[in-house]
Amino acid sequence: MNNNTKHIIFKNFIKYLYKKKIKYCVLTNAKNFPSQIIRDIDFYINFSNKSELINLVNIFCNKNSLKIINILQHEVNSYFFCLSFINSKNDIEFIQFDICNNYIIDGQKIIKFDGENTFTNKKYKNYQYLVLKEDIEIAYILIKKINKLQLDEYKFKYIFKIFKNKKIKEIKIL
Repeated sequence: MNNNTKHIIFKNFIKYLYKKKIKYCVLTNAKNFPSQIIRDIDFYINFSNKSELINLVNIFCNKNSLKIINILQHEVNSYFFCLSFINSKNDIEFIQFDICNNYIIDGQKIIKFDGENTFTNKKYKNYQYLVLKEDIEIAYILIKKINKLQLDEYKFKYIFKIFKNKKIKEIKIL
């Protein structure tokens, strides 16, 4: 499939998870996402073990002319997949999926992703995908970025905009 773009791959992955009835959520909220994907895409995916997740991603790759280049495990339940594909110019490109089944730092569960209390739909063009509800997203961004010492101006303004536009009374993490 030479018409692959990062956006098409993302869209196809969402459709694939939906078709397989796998609970998921996109944790990424980068500027201009998903029309422009310039870094890895963070996902929550409900999986029970490493081999189940690798098999899930491998089947998706085989169906979409992608190759798994590398898998890096970080934390107890988080896996970083580097996937390659041939774009419309016949050049090799890469897309990265960072997948977890709960947000864990140093072995401690920080955020439990539990479906309707955590996720909401986001519409983009002719499809939609699941994202974190705003209060959970604020907690996720703050914990993740502070832990990595990477709270940049874009994320700070994004969080401030949510607080300014919404009357969030509480942030429920666990």
